[in-house]
Amino acid sequence: MFKPLLQHSRQFKFKQLSVVFLFVSEITHAELHFMSVGECCFMDCQLYQFHYINLEKTWTEAQQYCREKHTDLVTVTNMKDMKRLINISAKVKSEAWIGLTSKPEFIRTWFWSLSGVGFNESETKWKTGEPSDNEIENCGYLIETPKWGDVSCCTTRYFLCYKGENP
Repeated sequence: MFKPLLQHSRQFKFKQLSVVFLFVSEITHAELHFMSVGECCFMDCQLYQFHYINLEKTWTEAQQYCREKHTDLVTVTNMKDMKRLINISAKVKSEAWIGLTSKPEFIRTWFWSLSGVGFNESETKWKTGEPSDNEIENCGYLIETPKWGDVSCCTTRYFLCYKGENP
């Protein structure tokens, strides 16, 4: 399973073993797509889930739903998460809220809904022309392509919830 490597100092070092879990199943009418995603290596294992919710809600209603039934709206902390969301969007072919928001007083400053997680501008996947800097477009969503867009938080969309600890 783990192969020790003999180093010059005669100490052993283990190669890192990475395992990715991906399970897809149908659970309820509203939550049509359930994805468990996790990564394990020798010293660390994280398992978290993305839930595609087949209900149309405003961004705030979607956030409340996710916080009551899961953890929060989906947070994309790295490109691995983005690739996982690409897999989901390829299956559902629908735009969906993610946990991305900005405040009208901070144009072009974006935040994740999940507290304690910073927004990394270098890890973004905005669609060309987005964010459009329109003062009323303060909520982020996943576009089919999959890229991100911004739109009014009052529009209704399907949404993606996250369950687990901070990724």
